[in-house]
Amino acid sequence: MLNVNATAVNTNKQNKQWVYVKLISEMRKDTATYSYYYGCMNKNVVEQIKKNDISGMFILSDMRFLNDSDKLELYENNLESGMCIFRVKDIVRLDLEKKDPVLTYKVEELTDSAKAFLKKHY
Repeated sequence: MLNVNATAVNTNKQNKQWVYVKLISEMRKDTATYSYYYGCMNKNVVEQIKKNDISGMFILSDMRFLNDSDKLELYENNLESGMCIFRVKDIVRLDLEKKDPVLTYKVEELTDSAKAFLKKHY
């Protein structure tokens, strides 16, 4: 049974922290792969992680990632919501960011969807 931390479900943008997270996925044959995402995490969850006082799952919303061309891409499209749920125990590293990474990358380092998002929202 999955234990989803209820505090992670709050969608209030003022209660969100931009993060850069490195996650590990362990495979069956003693190998591991890493995934790297930018996204918003509930500030209460961040505080619990800092205190090592959390288990279960967390929600990462407004996700962004670097694609194979090293361009910042939105995780959201016509198939993906831009939100995923991960296990807390899979966090290898968590960096706290000051703002949306779309604002920190140069325009030429953004995909077309990220450029459109930047133009529409900022």
